Amino acid sequence: MGKRLIIIGASAMGRETAHYAQECMGVNAHWDEVAGFLDTRTAIMAKYPGYPPIIATPEDYQPTKGDVFVCAVGDINVRLKYVAHLQSKGAQFVSVIHPKAYIGRNVNIGIGCIICPHSTIAADVIIRDHVIVNVNASISHDCSIGEGVTLAPGCTIAGWCEIRDRVEFGTHSAVLPRKIIVNDAIIGAGAVVVNNILTAGIYIGCPATVIKNERC
Repeated sequence: MGKRLIIIGASAMGRETAHYAQECMGVNAHWDEVAGFLDTRTAIMAKYPGYPPIIATPEDYQPTKGDVFVCAVGDINVRLKYVAHLQSKGAQFVSVIHPKAYIGRNVNIGIGCIICPHSTIAADVIIRDHVIVNVNASISHDCSIGEGVTLAPGCTIAGWCEIRDRVEFGTHSAVLPRKIIVNDAIIGAGAVVVNNILTAGIYIGCPATVIKNERC
């Protein structure tokens, strides 16, 4: 019996992930088919032809033999909530790593990650579980990326950075070398991190400056 990939979340990131996962088949996939989505919004795919169906809600689905999962929900906390819920039912998570992503030597990628085409992960990088590295984002050498981190398109993280859990990077944000960013920080679109960020909050501008001392 072949492996069936089930994608949690059928919004834009979910649809992108379905396409990436199909392009992985025959190259580096741990599944034999992209079976469909788990989403509470049963009509969300109505205007998007050609995708697999919505199978059930994440809350109601019971994993069966041969199922493997990836969560493509953009909201980090919701993503990790669904992951925890399905793992409690025995779900096995796998990473979707597009064949057009560049992966350097000694890169360690955790489970449940989505590594999009034309992203770059340089040598000796550690990426923990359920991370999304979007199109044209890059992580330079010797970085550590925590659980649930999201890099939007065009985000750049320079070498020797320590990015802790659940950090969100906006489009075309950047981090200078050897910086630390603590859990739950949000780096806004176009922001440039030139100093360590040691307090969770929302940061914008150059240099990145806090505008709110908590997540939205």
